[in-house]
Amino acid sequence: MTDETLFEAAAAGEAPLDAFLIRRWLELSPETLRVDALPIPPDGCVMLTNVGRVGDDPLIPRLLADARRLVLFRELGPFLSASRLALLVPRDAAETDAHLERIGTLFRGNLDFLTMARRLVELTRENAALNSVRDELRQTQAELAALRNSRVLRFVRAVRTRLFGRV
Repeated sequence: MTDETLFEAAAAGEAPLDAFLIRRWLELSPETLRVDALPIPPDGCVMLTNVGRVGDDPLIPRLLADARRLVLFRELGPFLSASRLALLVPRDAAETDAHLERIGTLFRGNLDFLTMARRLVELTRENAALNSVRDELRQTQAELAALRNSRVLRFVRAVRTRLFGRV
């Protein structure tokens, strides 16, 4: 069976849809691409990869004109903002919205990468400042210890002891 006959058989519902057919469909040029030619069941979903930015990718207007709804994963949360995944889902699929919301919540909240990175930089700077103060204190302690053991201090102690006795 050739690619074309397999493609037509899947469109007619006579052959199973598989990743090969979807890949073959996506290899068509944007000018000849017909979204409604994708042989998927009415309640089926299709995941698309390498979807460009809106306005730059010629595929997106065709996908938006389809009877299905286009969901861009980068719209599900800030952590997915660089995602190039998209999903073609039936417009009336209520359970799809629940699943997409669940996926979105997995990438919100504690996974706010930019906030964590900013806080890490702040804490690193604070830690460097504290290390600097600690080093200065150690240097001062070392100077005081050296002064205690110096000859001058020994001389002053000896004079004090002779003059005032052991204090």
